[in-house]
Amino acid sequence: MTAITYTLPLSDIDRANLRFHAASVGKSPIQSDQALIDIYNGTTPAPVAPAPSAADANAVADILRKPVTERLVQAAKDKVQSITDTAVDAAVKAAVDAVQVHRPIRIEVKVGDDVKVLPDEYRHPIFPDLLIALSVRENVYIVGGAGSGKTTIASQAAAALDLPFYSTGAVGMAYQLQGFINAQGDYMETDLYRAYTKGGVFLFDEIDGSSANALLAFNAIAANDLAAFPCGTVARHPDFVIIAAANTVGNGANRRYVGRAQLDGATLDRFGFIEMPYDEKLEMHISLNDVWTAWVQKCRAVAAEHRMETIISPRASIKGGKMLSAGMSVDKVANMYVFKGMSESDRARFPALPNL
Repeated sequence: MTAITYTLPLSDIDRANLRFHAASVGKSPIQSDQALIDIYNGTTPAPVAPAPSAADANAVADILRKPVTERLVQAAKDKVQSITDTAVDAAVKAAVDAVQVHRPIRIEVKVGDDVKVLPDEYRHPIFPDLLIALSVRENVYIVGGAGSGKTTIASQAAAALDLPFYSTGAVGMAYQLQGFINAQGDYMETDLYRAYTKGGVFLFDEIDGSSANALLAFNAIAANDLAAFPCGTVARHPDFVIIAAANTVGNGANRRYVGRAQLDGATLDRFGFIEMPYDEKLEMHISLNDVWTAWVQKCRAVAAEHRMETIISPRASIKGGKMLSAGMSVDKVANMYVFKGMSESDRARFPALPNL
């Protein structure tokens, strides 16, 4: 295998690669750039490290949030001679798997001749598609289960496009969207009015929980270049764009979401649809207890297989992990966030509680 030659100054990816190598041979990855090069070149003898534990693998993942190449995996194997091949393979695979969870998606946003590279952070796999639609100011309807991250991805998209972010939840009356004139004769504007007139991403969350009368007023605002508000007719800002978020596709209530309304065809026609499934890699990354989260995900799969009406969202992993870290027993946490009053026959379908 041909050795890579590293020279100063290091690029960010070279520095990340060298830090991963240092950690794999038992050296601290927090070193000067020259020291990292010396460790790679073998100038500074590296002590033999014991087989990395799962905690060590997680520590490596925290240091290296970049893609891991086969070259680095092979380098780790070459340097750790005292560990059996089986142990090396298991340790390196654990580290690589952990890093893959953290691997960011490189996304560039081009506006005219300017190219903006988004900062490294984890984004849902549908993010690029959402961003493309919003960049040409096309309204998007995101369909996803409870706790799938619809609000988070909407705010990420607004930040990526350097647009203000506005939002509202389900509404029952038109004035909650359009605003109203108060007793003093002053117009009380809403976030929708601000976004429409000043530009920005407007998130209409839980749109399928809104009343039909309120949505009739919204239809004209979503589709036209001029819209009537209580303060008068105003022009649509060129940077106004809408994200509607819902648990259903607008066909009405179902077994899980019984409080949802059927949306008018004119409302649905204003949007392009993007499905947003649960991202279980992200769920595992942000939860506090990997064993608990893995069990929750198995329960979710069982519930889907048997078409059970219960909702087991990533909130069960995240909130349950917090409760476990606070000292609550696993059976109580399971009752709170997974079973939730479930019948004994349904509970029997799930795997045994994890040993925590």
